[in-house]
Amino acid sequence: MELRTDLSALRRIPIFLLFALAIVGGGGPSLAAAARPGTARTSGGQTHQGNVALVPDGVQVQPAAGDPVTVPLDQLLELSFAGPGSADSNESLPAAAERPPAPKLASGWAGASIGTAPAGKVSEEPDGAWRITGGGRGMQGNADACYVAQRPLELSGQVVAKLESFDGTSPESLAGLILRDNLGEAAAYAFVGHRPGSGIVFLYRQIASGMTMRFTNVTQTLPVWLRLGRVGGAVVAEVSGDGLQWDGLGRGNVNLGQNVRAGMVVTSGSETGLVSAVFRSPTVGAKGLGYIPASGFPRLHFRGGSVLVSPIESADESVIRLGGAMRGALVSVLNLARIDFVPVSPDLEQRLDVLRPGLLLLDGDFLDGSMRGFSTNTLTMSSLLFGFRKFAAGSEAGVLQIAAVEAEDAPFRVVLQNGSELRARRLEFGKESLRVESPLLGMLQIGAEHLKQVRRSGPDR
Repeated sequence: MELRTDLSALRRIPIFLLFALAIVGGGGPSLAAAARPGTARTSGGQTHQGNVALVPDGVQVQPAAGDPVTVPLDQLLELSFAGPGSADSNESLPAAAERPPAPKLASGWAGASIGTAPAGKVSEEPDGAWRITGGGRGMQGNADACYVAQRPLELSGQVVAKLESFDGTSPESLAGLILRDNLGEAAAYAFVGHRPGSGIVFLYRQIASGMTMRFTNVTQTLPVWLRLGRVGGAVVAEVSGDGLQWDGLGRGNVNLGQNVRAGMVVTSGSETGLVSAVFRSPTVGAKGLGYIPASGFPRLHFRGGSVLVSPIESADESVIRLGGAMRGALVSVLNLARIDFVPVSPDLEQRLDVLRPGLLLLDGDFLDGSMRGFSTNTLTMSSLLFGFRKFAAGSEAGVLQIAAVEAEDAPFRVVLQNGSELRARRLEFGKESLRVESPLLGMLQIGAEHLKQVRRSGPDR
């Protein structure tokens, strides 16, 4: 298949590259194989639920009983697909009682019960925080039982998060951050987090099947920022009240391999009981990799109103180079309004001034200036008052403000599974794919498996 990109103007983004994996060619799977559980609402007030497939000029819905229903594009008000394995999937998936809870996790993250711990779950709160529920007897001796939400960390790097609350009461219940050699119950690991009655603790098991070393260092109430970093064979645990000034808790030599699992862990201290902890802005970063937040990759807001979720590999003052599945795609800074490095709370949103280019820090300060570069999770800013300064994305840098959004008229909104939101002037349904004409982004062709929602804008919404 040939992809053509117009690079003649800087303000035209070679965005077609972004969806190389989503573009569907000829000879694809059958209509039945491409169908996914979903719901189609029509402008006439009808609602059709079942397995939904894209067809030329509309969608086809196969209900649990009866004949399939075709909804033409001009009658479609809203189309919603269930996420992969999500609880709102219907007849084509096993009953909810037959499968474990599906955590709402960003790409690359996964939940796992370690040892004899009961099944846990992860859910996203309305304000963007992450609630993790888990059980197990804890992390003690030479074997563990706990629940983790984790993703890979290659070689040296760190995991950072704010622990806002924890309802565990047992002396062996824990909530915090973890670096783990693997997901086996006897794996080497390092942990920093809250233990009821002891405050903030640093634990580690130096080798597989070895005994756990425990250090109780700080008596501090929640919320608290935690950081666990790996440099070579050493792991360093740190704590902070504001996420800016850090105090060391301890350092240990831990035998971690090349494919470490990093993330958040919760345990109740008992075989059957469950407890919950709330985390905010958890991030995992490794040298040479882009910024990887738990709540999704950085959100790039375009001046035309679209939002693209993608890791950032590098950037200078004029061009952003995307990473991950979109590696190789370039985005002109002239087309951007802002970049969110963390989930933006209402309080943080109120501190933004769309008429002032600059950087909103997580401590609430605003630095007037412009971006000069981005590399290895570090944002470089240029300011008339302070000159060149560097900030860690996600732990120091919150929102990069570039320009105001000047949303263009677009009668459709297209939401992708990764959280991207595209404003569309025009849609064309085809077999197993959707063509989207979007302001500033041009014409995109997106595979049906990447769609989450398509809705029509207007007073009838």
